[in-house]
Amino acid sequence: MCLMRESKITPVHKKGPTNILRPTSYRPISVTCMSPMLESKINTHYYILSDDQHGFTHGCSTCTNLLECLNDVTCIRYELLNK
Repeated sequence: MCLMRESKITPVHKKGPTNILRPTSYRPISVTCMSPMLESKINTHYYILSDDQHGFTHGCSTCTNLLECLNDVTCIRYELLNK
C-alpha cells in the first residue's frame, strides 16, 4: 500500500567510475506514490484549490503568503486607527 507521505529512495549512479564503496558516487532519487502526482494533474486541469492557496501553486510561495498576510494586518490596523 502506498501512503502519500511515503517514498522509496533509489540510488542512481552519477558520472564516473562505479564504486559501490563511495556513497558520493550516487544521488538519491525519490520514487513517490502516484497519489500526489495524480492530485497535481487533477488540480492543474480542474483547478480545485482555492485562490487563497499559496503552497504548491504556480506563481505563489511562502513569500507571497507572508506579503498578503502583512497587507491584511496593515489594512485592519489602518481601519482601526482611523475610526
